[in-house]
Amino acid sequence: MFFFVKVFPFRVKTEASFTAEDPWNQNRRTPFTVDAYLMLRKGAAPPSGAKPLAGYRYGLRTGGQDAEYMLPDSLSNLWRANRVPTEALPRLLKQMKPDLIKADYHPMLEHPAVYSVLCWITGCLLGSLTLAPVAVWLVTGDFSGSSAAVFALASAVFSVLFLYFLFFRAKRRRTRQMQWILTH
Repeated sequence: MFFFVKVFPFRVKTEASFTAEDPWNQNRRTPFTVDAYLMLRKGAAPPSGAKPLAGYRYGLRTGGQDAEYMLPDSLSNLWRANRVPTEALPRLLKQMKPDLIKADYHPMLEHPAVYSVLCWITGCLLGSLTLAPVAVWLVTGDFSGSSAAVFALASAVFSVLFLYFLFFRAKRRRTRQMQWILTH
């Protein structure tokens, strides 16, 4: 039985303050802040001073309307690396918004080493799953070599597809978004 806990963004600190044209408010000059958020269940208190394993999520907050707009992982990563000026965040976010999906907001780029380790661990586990039918055939001889090869091939295809959908598709999508951001 799976239990899903619904989490919500909880603002923990302000990273930057700036004034820029507000694309959601007829391009009027508006004060903005870039805030760091933790994803917590409703009513939970944020841990004091501890950095989250998954990383912070970042969002824009306007001073005039007090509206909050979460930044996708690709845009917040480029901003943290000082490759996108802070004043350009509202305009870029407004332009990206129609093409964004829910998964684009999950932090993936903040800890590339953790991402790589997870890919390797998952790949090794799936690789052992792929070799399991051949090992069973070699050790016990319970089924024919051709059926072991079919099972191994099916496991390999499943493993590649699983890794693609779990890791590489999201990484490729973020890379395309980052290229688009840097050209605009």
